[in-house]
Amino acid sequence: MRDRLDLAVRPRVPRGLLPTFARMRATRSARSEGQRSEALRNLRFLLGDAAPQSDLEALLPEYLLHSKWRAESRWHFDLVVPQRIEGVDQARAAFDQGRGLLVNFMHHAYYDGIFATLATHGVPCAVVATPQMYEETMPLWMRQEKALVGMYTPPINAAEGKPAILAALKDGGVVAVATDVPGRTPMRFVGRDVQGSFGAALMAFDTGTRLALVTSHQEDPEHPEDLRRGPNAFLRVALLDPTDFTSPEELLAAMLAHHEAAITAWPQAYDQPLKRWTWNEAGD
Repeated sequence: MRDRLDLAVRPRVPRGLLPTFARMRATRSARSEGQRSEALRNLRFLLGDAAPQSDLEALLPEYLLHSKWRAESRWHFDLVVPQRIEGVDQARAAFDQGRGLLVNFMHHAYYDGIFATLATHGVPCAVVATPQMYEETMPLWMRQEKALVGMYTPPINAAEGKPAILAALKDGGVVAVATDVPGRTPMRFVGRDVQGSFGAALMAFDTGTRLALVTSHQEDPEHPEDLRRGPNAFLRVALLDPTDFTSPEELLAAMLAHHEAAITAWPQAYDQPLKRWTWNEAGD
């Protein structure tokens, strides 16, 4: 029933009404004790236990609004593709050399538009996608997400594992791998002891494949909620050469520090971090 309602309504919301529609949904979420509590818990994870409650409350409306606005982009792809992107020339130059390129990202801001945006700039990029995107019972919103991330290049099923990724890289392809996904590697992020994925760092180090770290930033921090102009974000690319590091652990630490700087500068745009990281809250 929910899927049929979404299919009937969401794609047909006029562009001019989307900001109002997103705000209405965010306001409704703020009135839900469960959703409000979960949003504050996510913000607490990002800002640390020493952050005043007033700071969390101040960020809550924008956190919820950003979540709802991001959800609408699944139904209006032009909201996030293409995004303005800085440093893409160096990524394109690396791709043109035919050595393969690993794109590393986190689920921050309008991350689902990264891959098509790179493609529009001459860097076709296949993202490693959750196996849930290949199940017949996946919800309609996830089908939309799969269509968005695979707009130009079909995604790679994470269930196919490392061999599928290495095969794409061997042919000079570009593969995007997230680090903030459930994994077994202990790491330190935003001052928390968490577990995430070692995959991107380990593959880059073992194969000598260069990493393109893609981060999201606010276009206009002074007007964060002016949705009439579209997403208030742009992308930035930074290249890392794994041969500059003495171990994959050192490379991973550099990757995490780079992403952490972007996320802590704009924490309210991080998409449900507690669903991304494995974190023992009681024992942290």
